[in-house]
Amino acid sequence: MFGLRSVFRFSKKEKKSTEAIAPLPPDWPSSLHSKCSVPTCLFPNPPQAAEGRYNCQGGFRGFECQGTYYVSASRAHAMVKKHVFQTRRATDVKLKAQKALEAHRQQLIKAQKAMAEAKALAATTYDLEVTCEPPKQSRHTKDLPPIPGLSQRRKQLRLATGHFTRTPYDSTPSVITIPSGHGQRILRSCLHRLLTGEHTVVPALHGNHPTPARTTPGSMDLPIRPPSSDPFACLTPPSSAPSFLIWH
Repeated sequence: MFGLRSVFRFSKKEKKSTEAIAPLPPDWPSSLHSKCSVPTCLFPNPPQAAEGRYNCQGGFRGFECQGTYYVSASRAHAMVKKHVFQTRRATDVKLKAQKALEAHRQQLIKAQKAMAEAKALAATTYDLEVTCEPPKQSRHTKDLPPIPGLSQRRKQLRLATGHFTRTPYDSTPSVITIPSGHGQRILRSCLHRLLTGEHTVVPALHGNHPTPARTTPGSMDLPIRPPSSDPFACLTPPSSAPSFLIWH
């Protein structure tokens, strides 16, 4: 050990090692580390996978250590078991992490596609609603289609019941026709009510409704005069009429 080689070794110029020492796993137990045969070398040599003697991986000031260390069968078996367990565990953890990351990435891609489809559908639907929806003014002023035969039914109903009131469904104005013999009687009755202040029953305008009988006896209704050639003969006021009703 302390031969000529060792003497000439320390006489040489010191050189720094260019190779970096690989870091050891921190979770390996110290019982698997081995020390070399040089007492002054304290480098913890890593375990090996097979039984045998190996060169020391340590050094001092850039010089390699010339010592060796021995790895027993039990240490090699423990190292292999520990290394395989750590490798499998690390592989499983890495594989699970990759699977979770890939699943998360697929979920993000699906969410982005769904959002894009929803935006496109909303834009298309909005455009259709805007283009197809009629304005409010046109909806309020829209003419409804006519009902066939409605005007004829209304006219028949009025002729059957005798009511000539105008309905909102009738587009033509109602025309009231007065028989020729009723005009003079209506004028005389109106004039009598103005002069005497009494109310008499006005004869009905339609033939379906007969004139009711007078309920008050001794009524001062004017007698019906025969028709004459003068249409205004019935309008001649009596002598007892007020002065403001006498025509001059």
